[in-house]
This record gives sequence, C-alpha cells and structure tokens, in this order.
Amino acid sequence: IVYSKTGLGADDRVGIYAILNIINNSTGNSDPHNSRPYILFTSGEEVGCIGATVAAQELEKPKVKYIIELDRKGDSDAVFYDCYNKKFINYITQFGFIENYGSFSDISILCPHWNIAGVNLSIGYYNTHRKNEYLNIDEMNNTITIVEHMINNLPENKFKYYTKS
Repeated sequence: IVYSKTGLGADDRVGIYAILNIINNSTGNSDPHNSRPYILFTSGEEVGCIGATVAAQELEKPKVKYIIELDRKGDSDAVFYDCYNKKFINYITQFGFIENYGSFSDISILCPHWNIAGVNLSIGYYNTHRKNEYLNIDEMNNTITIVEHMINNLPENKFKYYTKS
C-alpha cells in the first residue's frame, strides 16, 4: 500500500500506469477476433469530461468489441453508468467484478455517442482527492491481470450500448 500526505493523485494516474503495462504485455494473438487494444487518453474528466466530448465529436468510431475505462476506486467495482446491455454486464461480472453505480465519467460520453458498451473498472485507489488517498498495489495488479486476460481472449461479437427501456 502506498500513502501520501499531499494527495497521491492515484485517480487517473494509476489508470495510465495500468494501461501502459497492459499495452506492454498484450500479445494480440493471431486469432482474427483478437487484437492489440486501442488507447484513448483524455483530459478534463474531472471538470465535465471535456476531452471525451471532443474525442466523441472528432474521432471516428473505433472498431472495438467494448470499452474499458480504468478510473474507479476500490478493488472490484464495475460501473456501467447508463449502459444496460445485460449480456455485457454478465460478461464483465464473470471476471469477478461486481456491478456498482457511479455518477459520471468519460465513458458516459463516449459509449452512447459511439454505440459501444463500456465499463469503468476498479483499479485499487481509495480516498480520492484527499491527503489520505492511497493505492493498493495488489488490487491494481489484479485488475491489470484480469484486463490483460480479457484483451487476449476477446469475445467474437461486439457489445452495443443499450439504454434502459
């Protein structure tokens, strides 16, 4: 466990660290249904998802099966925001994540705009934006391992974004 008296900044930073590790370890095997992941780093998530809004408007819809965001506190949360694709929720929770609720994040903008299901996964930080913020490295590494497995064993079909009916 890492602590900081001045605020660790694990919210966002640990997600970037995890993504860089996942990219370095991703094999993107020869199966035509699997590939190396697309990566999108945005700015301004804490102040209204400014970067995600620009990305949604200016970037082409990515050719991906689903979207993973690594920007959630705790060790086992899977937050889907307004995405109610039950098959996708079941797919994500089979990896040990527990469906939980959050208010807003970058995928709240990107997923409905691109009609792609997405999830924000816990990455092991706690007490966000406080002096006693900390990161549990074991929990972070567990999420990294699971996401690497998910990327290297993608499902055949894409998951679409569905709203509650």
